[in-house]
Amino acid sequence: MHEMLKYADFLLNEGVYKGNSIISSDSIKVLWSPQINSPYGYGKDPKYCLGWVREEDFHGYTLIHHSGGLGVSTSFFGLIPELDLAVTVSENDDAGICGLIGISALLLMAGKDPKGIIERIKLFDISEEIVGIYQSSLGLYKLETTFKNWSIQIKVESDDGTFTLPLIIKDYDNLIFEMFTTIPYTLQKVQFHRNAQTGKVEFVTYDRYLYHKK
Repeated sequence: MHEMLKYADFLLNEGVYKGNSIISSDSIKVLWSPQINSPYGYGKDPKYCLGWVREEDFHGYTLIHHSGGLGVSTSFFGLIPELDLAVTVSENDDAGICGLIGISALLLMAGKDPKGIIERIKLFDISEEIVGIYQSSLGLYKLETTFKNWSIQIKVESDDGTFTLPLIIKDYDNLIFEMFTTIPYTLQKVQFHRNAQTGKVEFVTYDRYLYHKK
């Protein structure tokens, strides 16, 4: 970790470390020059450079980052050059949470609240609200929601049978979801309802069914 922070210092100082020029500032610019579009990022238009991902639209700043995993460990290394900020995160697991922690730390140091910005954090909060077992009237049918690998899954028992599908968030505030199906299906809306007094999720509606949380 100490070595990574030295590396960050060297990069943020455009190739100079402890007064010694290791590589030229022009070389750093080349390293961070976009080459192609990247599927990995935290903004709308990430670009892949020479071993780095560059994002110009990171909440008003430029974000330079790289991350990766080996099945048993993951890591994240991110910089905001104009704020002279760097974060490095390592994890002895493959949960893939390093990037989320790193981005949150950078936002906090930039004076922004990650909870209101990062959708993955919103997803954590929502999953804690809705995960559980629900029962229809007279205990006829059961509905269960789970959260695993960044995906909320729903298992539904109804007159049409039992099926398990991922849920896609449509409305964070009102807890409205759609079930993801390969073939278009009219009955896709799933909504969780909070108690007006306690604010806790009390039941979920799907099609003509209402399931109470156990």
